[in-house]
Amino acid sequence: MRICKQCNQKFKPSSRHINCPGCRHKLEKTGCPRCYKLKRKESLLCVRCASVEQKLERNHNWKGGKTRHKSGYVYILTQEGYKFEHRVVMEQHLGRKLLTTEYVHHKNGLKHDNTQENLELWCKTHPTGTRIKDILCWARKILSQYGDEEKKL
Repeated sequence: MRICKQCNQKFKPSSRHINCPGCRHKLEKTGCPRCYKLKRKESLLCVRCASVEQKLERNHNWKGGKTRHKSGYVYILTQEGYKFEHRVVMEQHLGRKLLTTEYVHHKNGLKHDNTQENLELWCKTHPTGTRIKDILCWARKILSQYGDEEKKL
């Protein structure tokens, strides 16, 4: 025998029910409209359905998918999750993903100013040696990599 969580009456459960059959029938009519579970107090939905409902745009605290990183850069929500806005703007401008050796520089130093006019594409790679042969090899590699994008930049 169990005691019903709703009406405190004893009942014989047929499975793992925590409410008597009468209260379960009432919950089907007055419970969560999506899953018929017990609703939260003063809410239209159960706890699980309410948490799903509050994701992203439906959340009262939604700020358009933008947030600030502790270093001052702007994060935006993309299909892959949160990414730095200046990298997304540069990727859209170039029409491709940025390489791991590339980074985006803010010309005016303002980390939150992500307009295309304020952004420059910089490259982290540089030759490690000082031999002319090595520098020329490195320069040819850079030209083959970025030669087509000269018009975009």
